[in-house]
Amino acid sequence: MNLARTLKRFCLFLSLVSVSLVLSSCGTTSAYKDPGVIPQSLFGMTVLDFENVSAPLQYGTTRTWDSFPMLDWADINSAPGVYDFHHLDNFLKTNQERNVDVIYTFGRTPLWASAQPNTPGPYGSGQCAPPADLKNWDNYVTAIAVHAGTRIAYWELWNEPEDPKYYCGDIKTLVTMAQHAYRIIKSVNPAAQVITPSAAAEGGPAWLDTYLSQGGGNYADIMSFHGYCNSEAESINSVVFQYRKVISAHGQGNKPLWDTEADWAGDPDDVLYESTSKAAFIAKYYLLQWSSGVSRFVWYAYDGGSWGGFSGTATGWDADATAYNSVQQWMQGASMPSPCVHDPGNTWTCPLTRPGGYQALVLWNSSTTLSYKTPEQYTEVRDLAGKLSSLSGGRVPVGNSPVLIETGKAF
Repeated sequence: MNLARTLKRFCLFLSLVSVSLVLSSCGTTSAYKDPGVIPQSLFGMTVLDFENVSAPLQYGTTRTWDSFPMLDWADINSAPGVYDFHHLDNFLKTNQERNVDVIYTFGRTPLWASAQPNTPGPYGSGQCAPPADLKNWDNYVTAIAVHAGTRIAYWELWNEPEDPKYYCGDIKTLVTMAQHAYRIIKSVNPAAQVITPSAAAEGGPAWLDTYLSQGGGNYADIMSFHGYCNSEAESINSVVFQYRKVISAHGQGNKPLWDTEADWAGDPDDVLYESTSKAAFIAKYYLLQWSSGVSRFVWYAYDGGSWGGFSGTATGWDADATAYNSVQQWMQGASMPSPCVHDPGNTWTCPLTRPGGYQALVLWNSSTTLSYKTPEQYTEVRDLAGKLSSLSGGRVPVGNSPVLIETGKAF
C-alpha cells in the first residue's frame, strides 16, 4: 500500500491539467447532470479487523481486500477442491447486520495454483500471478459465488493490477479471467454487479486504457479506480478526469464509476502525516468525488493507522472520525444540483438542497483564510466538529476546513 511518493508525482503531473479540463471532468454548470439524492452507499469504509468497529460512524459499503482473517483466494482455497468459507461467512453476517453492501475483491492466487510460484510478493510467493490453469480460477469463482449467493452483490476483479507486486501476469490473461468470472457470477446471481480491476497511481489510467482496449469493459458493470493522490484534496478532480476520459473513449461512460480505495496516503514524508488537516481532507474527498461523478468511495481504512485510520479514547473519537460523520450528515439524503466549483480566489462552493426548500453551501479555501460574504438566505453555519452557530453580519470565516452554511436546520 506504500504508494505515496509515486502518487505525489502522478498528482503533480495531473495538476498541470488546465482548470477548464478539470471542470469538464466534474461537469460544468451546463453539462453537469444532477445524480440525485446522495445515498449512504457513497460512504464506503474498509475495516481491516472487521469484527471491531467501535467509533460511532455509519457506512454503506465495505470491501474485503486487506480485511482479515482469511478472506482471499489464497486463504480460502488452500488446496484443489478444498474451501474454508468460515471467516467469509462471519464477515458477511457481520456486515449484513450493519446493513452494509460488500465488495468482494479477487486476488492473491494460491501458491499451488500460481503460474509463477517463485515470484515474491507482499502477501506471499506466487500470489501476484494468474493461475497456471484457468480451470482452477473457474472452480474458485464458482465455489465462492455459489456459497455467497446474494450476500455479495459486487465483485471486483483484481486489486491494483498496474503494480506487479499485486498482479505480475499479462493483461490479456486478466481479461480472459474477467470474462470467465463475469459469466460464472451472472449465472449464479444475475443481479450481481461485476467491477473492473481497480488501478492506481501514475500508471492507472494507461493500464485501464489497455485493459479496456482488449475488451475488458465487456465484462464489467462498474468502472473503478483507486483515488490515492497527494495532500491537496482538490487534485482528485484531475484524477477522476483522467479515468473518465479513458472510460468514455472506450464507450463505457454510461457505467457507474467507483473509487474503491483511497485516503491521504500517509507516508512519514507526506505533508498530511500526523497533520491536523486530515479531517478537512476527508470532507473534501467525499464532496469532490460525488461532484465529479463518483457514486461510491471506499475510504482506506477505519483502522489503517497512518493509512486513513481513525482513533479514539475514553473521552471520544478524533477529529478525523468526527469530520467523516459531519460530512456524511451534511450530504446523505441531500442533492447536489450543480458541481463544486472554485472562484479566482480559490474559494470552493458545493451546493446542497433538500425537499422543503432547504439550501446549503459547503465552503472552504485551501490557500488562505478569508471572510466570505454569504447570500442573505443563509442563517446558520456548521463546522466539521459539529458546532452549529448563527450567521451574523452576512459574513463567515472560510479556511482550509470546510464549513456548511444553510437556510435552516435539516438534521
